[in-house]
Amino acid sequence: MHSQTISHALPPGYQLDTYEIIEAIGSGGFGITYKALDTQLKHLVAIKEYLPVQLAWREEDSTVIPRTSGDVENFDYGLLKFIEEGRTLARFKHSNIVRVVRYFKANGTAYLVMEYELGQTFKEFLQIQTRPDEDILESLLDSILQGLKPIHDQGFLHRDIKPSNIYLRENGNPLLIDFGSARQALTRQTQSLTGIVTEGFAPFEQYTGNIQQTAATDLYSLGATLYFAISGKIPMNSLDRFNSLHTNNKDPHTTLSQSRTTSYSQFFLKLIDWLLEIQPENRPQTTDDVLESLRTQSLPDLTKTQANPNLHIPTSQRPVIKRSYSRPVVLSLLSVTTLAIVSFFLFPFGPTQQIEISKPGNIKLTPAIVVTQNTHKSVVVKPTATKSFTRVSAKVFKSINGQVNASLVVVPYDKNKFLLQYKNFEHKYDNKTFLYTKTFKARGTNSGSRYHMTGTGGTNFMSLGKKTLIKGSVREYSEVTLTGKTPVKMIFVKNAETATIQQIKAQYLKTQGILKTKVAAQKHIQVAVNQFNKKCRANLAVEIDWKGFESITQTTTPGMAYAYIKALERVCAIDEDYGSAARKIQTLVFKPSKIPGKDKLINIAGTRIKIFFNAQVANISVTSYRKFKEIL
Repeated sequence: MHSQTISHALPPGYQLDTYEIIEAIGSGGFGITYKALDTQLKHLVAIKEYLPVQLAWREEDSTVIPRTSGDVENFDYGLLKFIEEGRTLARFKHSNIVRVVRYFKANGTAYLVMEYELGQTFKEFLQIQTRPDEDILESLLDSILQGLKPIHDQGFLHRDIKPSNIYLRENGNPLLIDFGSARQALTRQTQSLTGIVTEGFAPFEQYTGNIQQTAATDLYSLGATLYFAISGKIPMNSLDRFNSLHTNNKDPHTTLSQSRTTSYSQFFLKLIDWLLEIQPENRPQTTDDVLESLRTQSLPDLTKTQANPNLHIPTSQRPVIKRSYSRPVVLSLLSVTTLAIVSFFLFPFGPTQQIEISKPGNIKLTPAIVVTQNTHKSVVVKPTATKSFTRVSAKVFKSINGQVNASLVVVPYDKNKFLLQYKNFEHKYDNKTFLYTKTFKARGTNSGSRYHMTGTGGTNFMSLGKKTLIKGSVREYSEVTLTGKTPVKMIFVKNAETATIQQIKAQYLKTQGILKTKVAAQKHIQVAVNQFNKKCRANLAVEIDWKGFESITQTTTPGMAYAYIKALERVCAIDEDYGSAARKIQTLVFKPSKIPGKDKLINIAGTRIKIFFNAQVANISVTSYRKFKEIL
C-alpha cells in the first residue's frame, strides 16, 4: 500500500514499543494508521493511533496532548473508549472480521495493533469490474451477513457499511472494516466534534439523535452497497427520501426491481429493495432474516407500514454536511505480494448526531484491479514556522564524511515535491534523478525535514539540522539516508544554477518517458521493445490504448511505457529464473489509469501483462522494476 503525506504522523523508522514504523498509510479526524514491523516476531502489522485532531496535537517529542485545558476531559473520555474498543474487537474471532491482537499506551495516547491483510476494497474492485455477476454479489452478501451476525448478537453496530469499508482479501473473502466506537463516543460526548456517516449509504435514522438504531440500520447500508454495485449509482440521500415521503407520501427512490436491469434475478433485486426500505420496520430486522431468504431464494410478506408523520425532519433542521473524498491506491487482487491495511472501529447501539460525508467515486476503467484506501484529508494540528525548499532556490549539497566527491542537488518540483539528483554516492542511484515527497518535520529541530522517495518504501533524504565543526567553524549539516546504506553527512554549499535545474527536470521527465508527441513516444517504445527482445532473447509485443490515454487528456503519457519495458529488461537480467519468466511474456498491454499517481500491473497466465498508469505516477524506473519482480 502506498504511503501518504501526513504532517503530524510519526516518522518512518520511529521505534514505538516493540514496533518500527514503516510508513503512515491513512488518517482521519480521530487517528492515524501506520504500517509497522514487529521487531520481535519479524512480521508486518497495522497500528491505529488515537489522535483526535480537533482535540489534540502532537508535540515535537512525539507526545500527543490536548489542544487546550478544556479539551482534556473529552480527550481522556475518547481515549478510554478507544481502549475499550480494542478489547471489544479482540473478542471477535470471525473470518470476515480482522482481529485486534493487542493494545498499548505510549506518547500520551493509545495504539491498537491489528493484523495486516492482503487485498483491496470492494469499492475499487467495482471501479473496474462493473456490474459483477449475481453469484459474486450474493456470495459477498452472505459473507458480510455472517460477519455482522456476531457483532449484532453482542449488541453492536457497524454504522458505516459502504463499498470502501468492505475489504476483499486476495482470495476474494471479504472483511468488514472501519468500524468506529471511539469516534461515535466522542460525537456523543461533545457537540464540538463532527460525527461521520456516508451520504447515500446511511439510513435516515442516522441523521437524527432521537430514533433508535438497530441491526436494520446496518442492513440498509448493506443494501445501498449492493445497489451501487449493480447500478453504478449512489442511492438517493435517505433524508431526502424520508422527507419526501412525509411531505407528499411519495418515495422518489427508484427501486432496482422497477429498473430495466435484466442481468440479475427479480428475487435478488427485490431483496436489495427490501434492504433499502426507508422505514426501519419495513426492512429485515436481523441478519438471519436475510440469510434465510438467501437460503430459500424467497422473500417474506413485504406489506409496508404507514409513514409516521411525527418522524418528519424539516430541511432547516438537518445537520451540517461536510464532504470528504478518499484517495485511490493501486493494489492487486491477484498479487500475493501486495499488502494492505485493514483497520476498523466498532460502534455500540445508540444515536448518531452530526454528519461528515465520504462519497465513493464513479470511475470506470478497462478491466484491472484498483484499490482505494478510504482516508480523510490530513489536518495540520499545530502550525510551525519551518524552512522549506519550496520557499528557496534549488540547493546543492556536498558530502563531508569519506565520500568527498558526493553531491546532491535538491530542486523544488511541485507542491511538497522535490527532485533529488545523486552524484558519486557509489550506489545504483548515482547520476539519476528521482521525485521525493516531504513527509515529516524532524523531532527536536526547527529546520529538519524528512524526504521520502515517492512510491517506494524506505529510501529517505533527511535534513536534521545537526551541527558539526568544519575547518574551525560550526556548520549545520544534513544526512542522506538510503536503504541499507550508511548515512552520508552533507552540507549546503550553494544554490543551483538555472541550467542545472533545467537539466535535472529534463532528466526526470526523460526517465519517466514523458515525451512531447505521439510519434516520439512510439519510436521510444519501439526502441525499448527491440532492446528487450535482443537482450532477453524474447519475442515481446506491445499493445497501447492510445485513445484511452487521449481520453484522460494526457496525450504524452503512453511514452512512459518505455520505462516499464526497460524495467522488465532489468528484471530479465537478474538470474535465469527471472529471465525464463520474462521470456514467457508475449504481450504488454498499456492502458490509462484514471486515478492520478497510481499504476497497476496484472499478470495474466504468465504470458500477458496488463499495465495501467498515467503521467502522475512517480519514479517509474524504480517502482516498475520492483513490481515486475513481484509478479514474475
